[in-house]
Amino acid sequence: MEEYLKQLVLSSKDIFFKQHKSIKHKSINDLLSEADLELNDYFVNAIKKEFPQAKIIAEESKNEPLTDELTFVIDPLDGTCNYSMGIELCGIQLAVFQRKEVVLSIIYLPYKDELYLAKKDGGAFLNGKPIKVNKDIKHEDGVLLSSDFYKDNKTISFDKQFELMKDLQGNFLKTRLLGAACVDFTTLATSKAQAYICYYNYIWDIAPGLLLIKEAGMVYKTINKKEYEFGSDSLVVANNQETLELILNRVK
Repeated sequence: MEEYLKQLVLSSKDIFFKQHKSIKHKSINDLLSEADLELNDYFVNAIKKEFPQAKIIAEESKNEPLTDELTFVIDPLDGTCNYSMGIELCGIQLAVFQRKEVVLSIIYLPYKDELYLAKKDGGAFLNGKPIKVNKDIKHEDGVLLSSDFYKDNKTISFDKQFELMKDLQGNFLKTRLLGAACVDFTTLATSKAQAYICYYNYIWDIAPGLLLIKEAGMVYKTINKKEYEFGSDSLVVANNQETLELILNRVK
């Protein structure tokens, strides 16, 4: 399965780099491109053919809830707004679930030709080489990432999301908003950033990267200090426990 999915993702480059003209609003703050739909169909059809008994949850499909059955979660084009504007911070994400637990994930960044792979209890890899986060980087020397902000977040209000970032600014060297979960998680896993506050809550945004950073050695909780479950409104990730506690204790 692992080798099949790697080759499937790598062979999607022709679609990814194809000239796509049609772009429309998916919501007031998101876009949908022809590339999203073409890549979605490509992955869904290929996986259905290879694993006919498996369930599939894909961003641009009508989906049923996650069950205990073998399930493929697909984000065919993560960072569509960046992609549509020629910003090369975007990619492709896949996660494999067994009994509602992620056991394998792949993130591919075509512009960098970087393929990230994580296996449950088996490590994290970049282009086949193991990666581990540097836990010794302190928050004052580190970079804090944020996902986009959301007005419908149930845990922390829109205004408070901005206030939290403002409050944390002085505790980090820099703050960054990159606009794509695949880029956020791979940046964390390679120690280019040391912490992350994430308001995405769709399973295809979170599942691939969460296994990657976990296997690379990062720690995480929900913003209200609970164990993270898919569908939780907010996720906090850090390269060490001290930095994680710093962020969580700032939330009031």
